[in-house]
Amino acid sequence: MKKEKIFKILIVIFILLGITSICFYIFSFQGGLADNHSRWAEFGSFIGGILSPIVGILAFIGLFYNLELTKKQFSKDNSDNTFFKMVDLHIKKVDSITYTKSPNIDISSFEAFKHYTQEYNKLFDLQLSRIARGTIASNCEKLNCNGLTFLWGKFYQYFDGEKHYTQDYSKLFNFFSNRSISDNLENIKATIGTEENIKNDDYKNMVSIGFGEIYDGTSKERIQTVQTVHSYFYQEFGHMLGHYFRNIHYMLEFIDNSNESKKYSKIFRAQLSRYELALIYYNALSSMSSVRTVKLLIKYNILNELYSSDISYEPNDDMVREDLKERINTK
Repeated sequence: MKKEKIFKILIVIFILLGITSICFYIFSFQGGLADNHSRWAEFGSFIGGILSPIVGILAFIGLFYNLELTKKQFSKDNSDNTFFKMVDLHIKKVDSITYTKSPNIDISSFEAFKHYTQEYNKLFDLQLSRIARGTIASNCEKLNCNGLTFLWGKFYQYFDGEKHYTQDYSKLFNFFSNRSISDNLENIKATIGTEENIKNDDYKNMVSIGFGEIYDGTSKERIQTVQTVHSYFYQEFGHMLGHYFRNIHYMLEFIDNSNESKKYSKIFRAQLSRYELALIYYNALSSMSSVRTVKLLIKYNILNELYSSDISYEPNDDMVREDLKERINTK
């Protein structure tokens, strides 16, 4: 862009020089049209002597300008060619991703990403249930009304003579506060169940308690939870998805270094499916993603179409932005 402006300025300058020279000649030798050949010859010599170099310089500038345009077009064509090859590679990588649903059934492409997202959320729910156990054991007064109602329903029998419908939460608070965290965890195992042996409804209630803790918590706490879950997920499925996430980073780097970053980013974003975005978001918050990648995801608004319901803790738009920014600040 700067070179184009310089070329245009030079062309204007030399055109003005030519016009100025003619005006100066007319001003200096005032009079009408000459009626003899010698005067016209003198005027022609003046025009040739003054304008010929200017025309030559303008021709050179035009040639140079045309070469620059050709070079720029070639560079753009080459960049476009490379970008669309990378897009094609991305599509092939998506198609190559497989998920083994059963020994005889492999699912691939977009459907595989859906199943991997579900696997991630299962692990996340398990972590939420663990958070719930820790919260109940250390500070059950933090629980909301639904959490306390559930807890009372499981522990009311510890209180002599109390019936299920008599919800005196102060008894709950005293019960847990007068015992050590390790004793409380053992009571939770005995009353609610272990991770391996818990009723489905009780598990859902524990997940709900953990969900409230994470949703109402800080970005730092959410990131710590994601990073814990991601280590479990990557240990089991990293060999299937690691190359995909690395390719995302290289694609973003290419886009950022190009002169068509805005156009390329929109095209690339359009290629990403719903569940790809979910896994990219989880990976961005994990310790396995670089700060550089997170910054590029933010810069080009790659996660703009992220479905909150696909993320276990269902973040709203503000939480997504806050958590990504916090990840940048997390070393």
